[in-house]
Amino acid sequence: MYRDWRSIAESYDPPRLLLGETWVDDLRQLAAFYGQDDELQLAFNFPLVFAGFSADSLASIVASTLAALPASGCPVWTASNHDVSRFPSRWCGGDEAKVKLALLVLSALPGSLVLYYGDEIGMTDVAVPPELARDTFGGQSGHPGRDRARTPMQWDDSASGGFTAPGIRSWLPSGHAAARNVAAQRHDPGSVLSFCREVLSLRRKRADQPPQGYERLPAPPGVWRYAAGELIVTANFTDRPVRLPAPVGKVLSPTGRSGYPRRSARCCYPPLATAARPIRRHSHRGKASYPAQSDESAEAVVVRTAVRAIWFSVRALGRGTMARRLSQGRDGRLAAPRGCGWLRPRLPGRLTEC
Repeated sequence: MYRDWRSIAESYDPPRLLLGETWVDDLRQLAAFYGQDDELQLAFNFPLVFAGFSADSLASIVASTLAALPASGCPVWTASNHDVSRFPSRWCGGDEAKVKLALLVLSALPGSLVLYYGDEIGMTDVAVPPELARDTFGGQSGHPGRDRARTPMQWDDSASGGFTAPGIRSWLPSGHAAARNVAAQRHDPGSVLSFCREVLSLRRKRADQPPQGYERLPAPPGVWRYAAGELIVTANFTDRPVRLPAPVGKVLSPTGRSGYPRRSARCCYPPLATAARPIRRHSHRGKASYPAQSDESAEAVVVRTAVRAIWFSVRALGRGTMARRLSQGRDGRLAAPRGCGWLRPRLPGRLTEC
């Protein structure tokens, strides 16, 4: 069936992209959805969604995913969607430093990054009163309903969050829009939105490079340090400063309450801080050196695409399969894998900025 769908999708001009909402917890099952590069092009990674927010938990899932996927398979990194709690709540407890840390470590990985609407501003779950609930399935048997992650996008600090005109009641109530909204964060250089734009810009600058590799690097407990192509990412998940040898390279994208890691013979990473540095590999030496480089040397890729997509929800319910079209609204667009070199020749559609 998926091969037939793939043939249909690629018969369009431009070809359509198949993104599977693949509800499986076994990475071998996830890999099977890619077929022999003739079934789904992308498949959501729910083992990552439900991983714990720690260095070892996330790093383990990433390594296992890359080992399980076929050589032509493009991994998908996403942490929120319409059926689960938003990651700024589930992983981060509303802490913006943790939200930035999550955004950076996921966006620098090889493959495709998919952001759920509101992730870019650190939008959290909303407690929807029972009398206003719309989810008649997810809230059964004492389980929290899915409405908490489906409330309107918070565009401004008005009562409706700018999602509807004044006096118009939305399908679900808005959250605390005054605390997090696009208008307030758009011109604030320290906001989650500004940081999200920064890391996506770093990805776009390397969009024409071949797919980068991944290697976890030695680091103290609670720190996830990895190389992705020519980028070194260091993420301190602990509540204490961590010191590491300082490479001679410009910090491209720092997070954390203390800003840039402090420089000395060793580099101090504050609690909940992340930093990305470019490196230049010299193949004749067989090792990496760390020259100072400009921001244009950043690694990794993701853009938002105008290529139309079909989003398949593939659930582990026997043979039941549900398919629906991806929303084309401004809060439901797809971040697609322009940086996956093995997909680019089949996705010639016009690309637009996030």
